Amino acid sequence: GLISAGPLLPERPQIRLRPAKVRSVLGQEVSKDEIAEALRSLGIGVSPLGRGGDDLLCDAPAYRTDLTREIDLVEEVARLRGLDAVPLRSTLSVSVQAPQAGERARRVLGNVLAGLGFYETVTFSFTTRPHAALFMGQGQASVEVDEQRRADDPALRPSVLPGLLASRRANRHAQVRVEGGVRFFEVASVFRGTGAGTHQEVRRLALLADIPGEGSRRTLEDRQQGVRLVRGAIEGVVRALGGAKAIMRVQPGDPCCPAYANGAFGRVELNGVAVGEIGLLGPAVLSAFDLETPVVAAEIELEPLLALFPPGSRVQALAAFPAIERDLSVVLGEGVAWDDVSECVRGAGLDRLESLAFVGTYRGKQVGEGRKSLTMRLVFRDGARTLTREEADAPIARAVAALQKAFGAELRA
Repeated sequence: GLISAGPLLPERPQIRLRPAKVRSVLGQEVSKDEIAEALRSLGIGVSPLGRGGDDLLCDAPAYRTDLTREIDLVEEVARLRGLDAVPLRSTLSVSVQAPQAGERARRVLGNVLAGLGFYETVTFSFTTRPHAALFMGQGQASVEVDEQRRADDPALRPSVLPGLLASRRANRHAQVRVEGGVRFFEVASVFRGTGAGTHQEVRRLALLADIPGEGSRRTLEDRQQGVRLVRGAIEGVVRALGGAKAIMRVQPGDPCCPAYANGAFGRVELNGVAVGEIGLLGPAVLSAFDLETPVVAAEIELEPLLALFPPGSRVQALAAFPAIERDLSVVLGEGVAWDDVSECVRGAGLDRLESLAFVGTYRGKQVGEGRKSLTMRLVFRDGARTLTREEADAPIARAVAALQKAFGAELRA
């Protein structure tokens, strides 16, 4: 008799083997009979498959648990025939291909930020639980590994910023000084728990920049300048990747996580879709990473940025006649955003308006509490002749009237 102890051996899968596949992989002629003979010598059951018997149906023995795929059987045939029988070519043909659009877009992104004084970094994917908690929103779960493997920093980063902040701390301890402040950027994956033991991995672009200024103290104007610096860097990337068709806006709002300071946070929108955030990092973050200089941070999802590429090009003839530039300053409420002002002016139907640009903002006793003076530059040009002063005054008056109606703005003398 026969006694069997232990669990039953698992049923072995039947594997379909195509002789044409064997010939394709080995690069040489091998007959179907030769293939069958080689496999049977290993204890593998072989039988014809299909109407014409062109293919083979193979049953691997239970002790050969490594044989589960067609390519495994091809490997066995090659081994038995001898690898020295496989023909080798002394030369390989190589065709030159242009870089893929995604790779070209990543190069453009890096070149733009490097040109703006940002240094690219590669930081660690793990962080401590307290640092991870600073960058997690309400209800968001962390993704962690076994504490026995990483007792000090078991959390996979929910944001790229902890790594950039750790790099900034290392530079501070090394007494690194850079004119205009230290600026970092990194493209990396972040990990966020989605419940039921699963997680989501997303590639993001992160920027971190010191607020320019002297010493460790910064004025309100310094902080505003720092936010504008990082916002301008993002706008530069968006314009380089998407051209004029890409529209970026920042919508002020409540911070998405404890890391950002109240009253200095905004959601970044790309063509009307929220793709990231920008803002000042709060005192809790500066304390946690032992930083003295206030910093501005931003994080943007990478895929929407790369999807903008390539930018559309526009070619136009050089202007034959000079333009007239006018700086317009209006006093309006603190909560009115430049994007809204720009839309209002552009929608006023100003004749011969060539361009509109933000110049600056002033706050002080002269404009009153809760209000600001916003200065913009309007450029007018006619393609057929030189404009007169009066022809530029009329659209300026129309712009002031539109701003007064929309926001209660007042012309600042």
